[in-house]
Amino acid sequence: MGPKDRYLSLIHPYWIRKYALDRQSGVVERLPARRLLVPDHFDLFARLFYIRNRKNHRFLATKVYLESLRCFTPFGKEWGQEDVKGRFFARLRRFDEMIDHFSREGFDNSVSLVVLGKDNYLLDGSHRVAALAFYGKDVTVCRFDTVEPDIFCSYTFFLERGMPRSVADRVALEALDWLDGIQARIVWPGEAVPETGRELLYRRDFRLGRRAYRLLRARLGLSAPEKGTSGTVCFLLSQDSTGTQDPETVRRQAECFLTRPGRSRWLCGGGPAFWATEPFRLLTERIRADFAYLRFFFSQLDNSTPLQRFWTRFYRLVSRLWKRG
Repeated sequence: MGPKDRYLSLIHPYWIRKYALDRQSGVVERLPARRLLVPDHFDLFARLFYIRNRKNHRFLATKVYLESLRCFTPFGKEWGQEDVKGRFFARLRRFDEMIDHFSREGFDNSVSLVVLGKDNYLLDGSHRVAALAFYGKDVTVCRFDTVEPDIFCSYTFFLERGMPRSVADRVALEALDWLDGIQARIVWPGEAVPETGRELLYRRDFRLGRRAYRLLRARLGLSAPEKGTSGTVCFLLSQDSTGTQDPETVRRQAECFLTRPGRSRWLCGGGPAFWATEPFRLLTERIRADFAYLRFFFSQLDNSTPLQRFWTRFYRLVSRLWKRG
């Protein structure tokens, strides 16, 4: 068995079949795991959030991790390993074991390889890459430049599959600590939102009244028209190596939009008005996220039984009514 045959044997057969991987086109190399952190692989930052907070803030860290995990595997089974016993918490325990292992040891390329597609896009191994990146270690990859990923795991991928906005906000903030060149942009009412591509990390829109508009501008150190205005403000985080914003400014603006204490100073006029309406926003957010998750969950079922067909049709009906509302 040649070197490439041996390396290909370390890739799970599921990924070989899925992308029709050919050993002749694979390039094996070793590189810093942090180089594989990109804006449109949002799940990596959910794993990094978990690693950072799993000891001091266990409940929150577990919530963020499991909310991201269910968007990939609604049944708790890992792609290509559906026959392995265990659900979400079993995978959480295995991730803990992996983190503890990589905190002491490096990546062993005689056990496994991480699979990359075109433009070094991660196809498999996000848990391994996140743990190794957290500890500043290298990873051995097998890169297939001709393989186009069938999905890009950007923030919209997770929102569409049921990740709550509060969780996505925390993950976006975590990414600021790991990505270089992140720039913040605020698009005010009446301005055109710029086109974005794979460099977009996160987008958050807010509907503002006149008082909220004035408070937000003041919070950011900007002047506001005397009469005020209203409309939708759009907050964008994108990776741009040519940008001029310093990380502290980006962090300050991101916390203003993506944290509850930051929003409490301006959203809905700030103060008591914000806190009085916040429970309703949280409830609405949770309902929307759960409906999105159910839609994804039922889409993964095999519609071979009458009960499954009933639930699928029922949810499709309810989802249409929900969209109209």
